[in-house]
Amino acid sequence: MSEIYDAVGIENAFARIVGNEIGERGTEHDADFFRNGDPKKISKALKIAISAIEERLAKIELTSSDHEAGGIGAQLDVAVGRLNKIAINMAGSTKKEPNDYHWVIVASLLTIINTLLIVLDRTK
Repeated sequence: MSEIYDAVGIENAFARIVGNEIGERGTEHDADFFRNGDPKKISKALKIAISAIEERLAKIELTSSDHEAGGIGAQLDVAVGRLNKIAINMAGSTKKEPNDYHWVIVASLLTIINTLLIVLDRTK
């Protein structure tokens, strides 16, 4: 597992999505939190990332049809809502999951989201 587990890469993905400097110490998305698998600390990092995504998505102009059932606005609302529920559930968990490879997947998806939001912002 350790060969695919990159806690620093996870930290960097979270830093980018929230707008922090890479390598900034004392953040809620420190690589050690992911290595240790403390769900309360990881939940805090996830909540901050969700807030950053919500702020950036709020700047995107969507049509009224985008917010109808199945529209892209509705899909975004549901997905962000699910992430918030996961973060809330994690905050109440005591089960540690050190070196959980799922966070590598999340970090990769955050990087994709961040990159697409940057490109979208450039096209305005």
